[in-house]
Amino acid sequence: MTRSTLFLFALLMWSLCGFARADAIDRPIQDDVIYFVLPDRFFNADTANDRGGYQGDKFSHGFDPTDKAFYHGGDLKGLTAKLDYLKEMGITAIWMGPIFKNKPVQGDSAGYHGYWTIDFTKVDSHFGTNEDLKTLVKEAHRRGMKVFFDIIVNHTADVIKYREADESASKGAALYRNKVEYPYTTVGGSDGTPINEGFQGDSVQTKENFAKLTEPRWAYTPYVPEKEKNIKVPSWLNDPIYYHNRGESTFSGENSQFGDFFGLDDLFTENPKVVEEMIEIFKLWIREFKIDGFRLDTVKHVNIGFWQQFAPAIIAYGHEQGLPQFFVFGEVYDATPEVLSIYTTEGRLPAVLDFGFQAAAAGFVSDATPTDNLKGFFEKDDYYIDADSDVYSLPTFIGNHDMGRIGYFIQRGGSADEDEMLRRSRLAHALMYFARGIPVIYYGDEQGFTGDGLDQDAREDMFPSQVAGYNDNNLLGTDATTAADNFDTTHPLYKTLGQFGEIRRSHEPLRSGIQVHRYSGEGPGIYAFSRIDPNSRQEYVLAFNNDTKAHSASFKTYATGSFSPVYPAGGKPIVAGDTLTLEVPPLNFVILKADQPIPRADAAPAVRFASPADGGLLIEDQFVSVDLSEDTLAEVNLEAKIGDGEFEPLGRDTNPPYRVFFKIGEKADGTPVTFRATASDYAGKTQTAEIKARIDTRLPHLAVTYQNGNGRDSVYAISSTGEIILPQALANGRFDFDWPERADGVTLFFETREGADFRFDEPIYLSLAEVVSQSQDKDGKLVASIQISTRPPLDIPPAAEPPLAETVHIRGGMNTWKDTHPLDYAGNNTYHTRVELPAGWTEFKFADATWKKLNVGAPFGPDGATRSSSPGNLRLRVPEGQGGLYDVWFFALPKDGGHYFFYRFEPLKTP
Repeated sequence: MTRSTLFLFALLMWSLCGFARADAIDRPIQDDVIYFVLPDRFFNADTANDRGGYQGDKFSHGFDPTDKAFYHGGDLKGLTAKLDYLKEMGITAIWMGPIFKNKPVQGDSAGYHGYWTIDFTKVDSHFGTNEDLKTLVKEAHRRGMKVFFDIIVNHTADVIKYREADESASKGAALYRNKVEYPYTTVGGSDGTPINEGFQGDSVQTKENFAKLTEPRWAYTPYVPEKEKNIKVPSWLNDPIYYHNRGESTFSGENSQFGDFFGLDDLFTENPKVVEEMIEIFKLWIREFKIDGFRLDTVKHVNIGFWQQFAPAIIAYGHEQGLPQFFVFGEVYDATPEVLSIYTTEGRLPAVLDFGFQAAAAGFVSDATPTDNLKGFFEKDDYYIDADSDVYSLPTFIGNHDMGRIGYFIQRGGSADEDEMLRRSRLAHALMYFARGIPVIYYGDEQGFTGDGLDQDAREDMFPSQVAGYNDNNLLGTDATTAADNFDTTHPLYKTLGQFGEIRRSHEPLRSGIQVHRYSGEGPGIYAFSRIDPNSRQEYVLAFNNDTKAHSASFKTYATGSFSPVYPAGGKPIVAGDTLTLEVPPLNFVILKADQPIPRADAAPAVRFASPADGGLLIEDQFVSVDLSEDTLAEVNLEAKIGDGEFEPLGRDTNPPYRVFFKIGEKADGTPVTFRATASDYAGKTQTAEIKARIDTRLPHLAVTYQNGNGRDSVYAISSTGEIILPQALANGRFDFDWPERADGVTLFFETREGADFRFDEPIYLSLAEVVSQSQDKDGKLVASIQISTRPPLDIPPAAEPPLAETVHIRGGMNTWKDTHPLDYAGNNTYHTRVELPAGWTEFKFADATWKKLNVGAPFGPDGATRSSSPGNLRLRVPEGQGGLYDVWFFALPKDGGHYFFYRFEPLKTP
């Protein structure tokens, strides 16, 4: 090769590398397929760093490849060595578990996962060096692949100890001490010595206020053992004043934010210095490594004010560093869009991991749930809409390192047929690849990994494993085990995901197109939707069948004429008249592409407000929704004018139902609000409508009369948030209560009881809107008198055997969420136990031992408590002076082929 040829070759390679890098930084996040990997479990390319440079036994260095709780040897060089394996599968972005220097061992586990940081400025020596990381990022970018770091701001490793816990009988137990009984301004409780004079509390988040917080002994006396002093970097992290120091979190109420996450040192993220320093820490990694974004750990355990400052600052800095698509997404471990969306709207995060999608998709595929469930889930996408965010940037996933793998959920579903389980896995991945959002592959799923459950049981090795509990797993689609190398590019799931990636790359609407619901039903079968590019007016139709038999469906589409198959490819076009009719094979899916663009309408559709009513009251946060005169491709922009102000955007909705969630916030009662909606046909033609409303957020007092009440002698009420309104005695059929805060509904149970035998009338659901509409203003207070006629008794057949196969446990603040309270079956669909409850708020759920087959919580509605993979918590407030033993009754009443769940608490009556 001549010198000039060498020069041209080098120039070509440089040019290609530059194009690949440019592709990575300029590519919209909606075009990506993300691969989530724990480096320790992926590939070991450098055995010299297995012990991280530490000496001693495994409890010193943390390395033991036979123990699932310790380091196994995977490193950054190993991940770099396998980049082509990932690229060939169609991966365009890598999200790594945290790689910062960890405390090697805490208790009986090592920091292989990366979530116990002690030095935020360097790579953990078990994974390699900062230079190894630079090489990885460079090589990924050379292949056009983005790199995301997993970062933690909620906590550091467990270094801080508490004197009082050391001196307690249980040696080390540090129960959470709340802010009311242990304020910041006294030592160890409200009767202690005054400290931190002038400190106004953590809600005043100014430097001037926090300058007065100098003494950290408000709840416990924190200290750092001599051998661990000054091990954290940067150095400010070694000062206990920058931590909450209130004891262990039970993940309920206040302590979910202010408690120590499994004993880890909980940072005082309300303090402006902590905010500033954390921003500076992660600016360093952007500046030095030119990474493409961050995944934020434990987001809901950090005050939302932190995220409101951190996310915009970090994203702006990424842009300054020449990264126009710099992306940040958070982990909010909750499956309800109502909760998740708070962090993308109020919290100002660009996106959160879509735990709601995981729950809906896993149920659809592994449990063959009714396809209407998916319709109901996607309808809640509108919670995410505001002036600068929507649902299309949410990373979606079907399993992860905390909750378990999709293969585990499928195997747990009961099928023993290997081919069927493989088809279910393909179906789950297809739904993730082609529904709205950004697909996230959990490492090893492409090799059929299944795991034995959650957490450590879902963190197998891709290189040959020495963990017996991993190597006995039945992998999908192969006879191999984790005892062998698992980078098989011929594995059917690896090949399938590569195929899905290619389809996604080749058809832009399948990456970023608007999603419009088309079809679902009350049982297993077809769920169908369209993906549409509003600019080209190109429509694709996708239909997924979660049943073991074929199904057909007919429905309208915007496009007319014929549709050609995209997947499976090669079939004949389907001619659509007024409706499109298609058939989907069992446990499979189809993708069709309209042969002609959607026809343009002569004019934009007329717009009419569906809610609130013109001149009506805004009594709570609610959807502002509109109807269009025609079912056609359109977008609706919603705006609001508060008082005499200017119109401000609320958000843009591109698919029916057209609505945006309006939050009242701190706006005063009586404030007038004008809403404006503008419908556009994407061709410049618009139509507009306006309505006026008024804010009135007063909660009513209810006086309820149960007329001719079937002899029932008590009433029990549960709010939609899961809060129990303790039983009120019925006097002449009448009882009263104040409407609970944050609840949009209350369910009433009228009952009588003989021993453990409860008899119920049909429950009654009261909505807040309904009650307010019947309320009257009496001296500035809202009062409602509700008359309820006799309801028929529930027709509950006696059940000698337990209605549920699983043992039911109650878990919550009363037992730090452990399975220490199994309920006994008392007969007649009724379970019972006793728990010790302190005064104040307690949060809880009912679940089986694994949290997988039974998980019952909030919200609570007309059909009882919610059963899902991750429902919200239920809540009980025990009045002051009434703490002690309580009888807990849990009812699993048969309903529509499933169960209607509700429960009651009553104080134990002592003789």
